[in-house]
Amino acid sequence: MGSPRRPRPAWLPLLFAFALSAAAADPAETGRLEDADETLAEALAHAAQGLSLSSSRQTDADARAAFGEALRLDPFSRAPYRLLLRRLAGPGHDKERAALRAREARAFGTRADWRKALSAAVLAEDVPLVREAVAALVSGVRPGNATRDSAADLGAAALALCRVGEGDDAVHPFRRYLALAGKPALVPVPEALSTFVESFRGLARAPAASGAERVRRLEALLRLFRDAPLPCTPQQRADALAAAAGVLAPSDDPAARALFRQMALESLRLAPANAAGALFVALSAADDGEPDRKDDAPPPPLEETFAKIDAFAARPEAAGLGYSFALARSLAARFRRDGPVPAAATNALAEAEAAWAAERPGEPLPDGHAAFRLELFLDLGLGAEALEGALRDLPDDLRGLDPSFANNLAYTLACEGGDLDLALRLADRSLAHDPESPETLDTLGWIFHLRGDDEEALEMLLRSMKRLDAEDRESAEVFDHVGDVLDALGRGTEALAAWTQACRLDPTGERREKLRSRGLDPEALR
Repeated sequence: MGSPRRPRPAWLPLLFAFALSAAAADPAETGRLEDADETLAEALAHAAQGLSLSSSRQTDADARAAFGEALRLDPFSRAPYRLLLRRLAGPGHDKERAALRAREARAFGTRADWRKALSAAVLAEDVPLVREAVAALVSGVRPGNATRDSAADLGAAALALCRVGEGDDAVHPFRRYLALAGKPALVPVPEALSTFVESFRGLARAPAASGAERVRRLEALLRLFRDAPLPCTPQQRADALAAAAGVLAPSDDPAARALFRQMALESLRLAPANAAGALFVALSAADDGEPDRKDDAPPPPLEETFAKIDAFAARPEAAGLGYSFALARSLAARFRRDGPVPAAATNALAEAEAAWAAERPGEPLPDGHAAFRLELFLDLGLGAEALEGALRDLPDDLRGLDPSFANNLAYTLACEGGDLDLALRLADRSLAHDPESPETLDTLGWIFHLRGDDEEALEMLLRSMKRLDAEDRESAEVFDHVGDVLDALGRGTEALAAWTQACRLDPTGERREKLRSRGLDPEALR
């Protein structure tokens, strides 16, 4: 004789009727619910979904009870989970969502379910659930059986543990993850570097531990990163260290600030031409404990900024980095809010080059130096001859030169009578980075015009205009260039129309004169 049948809850018929009436506006939904194969659990879940739309406390309780009954009747149906998660989608339900994701993961046991449970647990700051999800994802993953997905799970596990402040628990999966980073098919180097940065930042921001304990855990994570045989360049490693260290700069904790300076200096030793990093660490150290300067306050005298940089450069821990801090002086003189100080910037650049020769005799200047000098010369408005001289120090592939900056440099060389072949190489580098950039297309068009290839020039300029139009923009300069090229091609009427539009947008003296020379009064355009 079988076990006695469990009585149905008294509210079950009402809920089922509610589900059908709520779906009546949608015949497809009604048919699905009335289908003979529809499970009682899914019907209950839909009924509960309908009830949960009400703001009544009683119907909310009934909805929760219905969801619970649906899960009890059929724990392996996805529908109750899907519908209840939809109900919990709003703010204030992080813990409930995490608990439901974990329950679903336990029921179905797939890696995809545990990944979702891990993400939900981190948002809810539910440390036990994070640990459970991590254990489910990383157990059994070994170098010999790791796949791209399981390697990513190791990284996600370390990151999740760091974000909830469990730095000690993160050490094991992070070490295993970094061990796989030498195999690009499993963990690409950029991904490994990004995971380190985000894990470090997450642990630094986690509220779980005291200041001293947090720094201890950060140092443990940093040691793993230092010891990992990552197949990356010194510049990549330096960038990762600097990005991770930045989270500690505003800290009030002396130990955290000390770790920040340690990491920043380590980054500079790997990439000495990082003038921005040198300037930041020097000024951050000088400003410890000082009130923040208001944004609208006048900048301090340049001598004061230089004194702060020099004071930090004289510290024992900064020994051997005179080049980097001289470059920081040049950067400080170049980017002042009240305008650059050209003499100070170029003098500091010369001091940096002398410091390098003294600190590392016989070694070539580091990667990035030629690009720094070139950008400085362009910002200071030095002529084409100085720019070409600086460009000769760049590698043939223009490595180290920012693509967007390359376009500005190409246009400057072209307009100031510089080497057009070199200008073309620079513009091509910029276009390779952004093939639809209207600014770079305009630069290329103008270079082709100056080289006498007006058909090619017109094609580039029309592409620029088309892209600007797609972005709902207009450029007087592009219209002006189109007019010049059309005029060179003997299409005077079209050239006049382009110049007219350029003058409407920006009536400079040169554009007004072009119209007057063709018998038009530019004043009539207003």
